[in-house]
Amino acid sequence: MRWSGRQIDAHDQEYFLSNPGSKTKGHSAASSGSFFTEFSRARFEDSKERSTESFATCADDGFTSTKDHRGIQTQIVLEAAAAGADAVLLIAAAVDDVSLCRLRAVAEDELGLDALVEAHTSGELRRALNAGARIIGINNRDLRTFRVSLNTSERLIAEAPADRILISESGLQSADSLLRLRKLGFRGFLIGEALMREHDPETALRDLVAAAENRQAMNDEIRMTKEE
Repeated sequence: MRWSGRQIDAHDQEYFLSNPGSKTKGHSAASSGSFFTEFSRARFEDSKERSTESFATCADDGFTSTKDHRGIQTQIVLEAAAAGADAVLLIAAAVDDVSLCRLRAVAEDELGLDALVEAHTSGELRRALNAGARIIGINNRDLRTFRVSLNTSERLIAEAPADRILISESGLQSADSLLRLRKLGFRGFLIGEALMREHDPETALRDLVAAAENRQAMNDEIRMTKEE
C-alpha cells in the first residue's frame, strides 16, 4: 500500500477499498480489505493470502479518549502490525488530539504502516491535519445520526491541502458517484455497506469498478470527439 510514500501525480491510480468480511471468496477487485479490531486472526491471515494489502481497522466502541485507554489503543496498533496489517484506520471522532497524534506516529513513524485518518467535519479534518495525517478519509456517514451524504466529501475536499491523499468513505453505490468524486480529486474509495448487502460482494465490486471504468472511457471518448 504505502500511499504516504508515493509521489502523487495526475497518473496515480485510484484505490478501491472494501470491507469484505468473511463473505468474499477468491480474488476480488479490491486493493485492500478492512477488518475491525475484533477480527478473527484466521480470517485476517486468510485474506492476506488472497490480497496484496490488508487493513486492520483501529477504532471500535471501546476506543475512548480517556488516559486509561491510551495504552490499550497503542496495543491495538501493535497487534495489527504483528498480525500483518499494512495500514490502520484512525477515527478522529473516537479519540482526542493527543491520542490521534500518538497513534498516527506509532503506526507510520515507528511501525511503517499507513494511517488512514478519518474525518467527517471541518473540525475533524483540521485535527487530522494537525496530527500529521497524509492519508485522510472523508466519511460521508455522520456517526451520530448515521445519515449519509456525498456532499460531505464534496465540501471537505475543498478544505484539504492538495498534497494529501483523500479517500471517500461510505454511501458509494454507483459508478457515477465514483467518477464525480474522482474528478474532484479523491484518490480512493472505502466501500463497505453496499457490498455487505450483496450475496456475492466480490462480483458486486468487480461490476462497480468495471462500470466506473467503462463510464470513464465513454467520457474520454466524447471529450476527444469534441476536441476534434
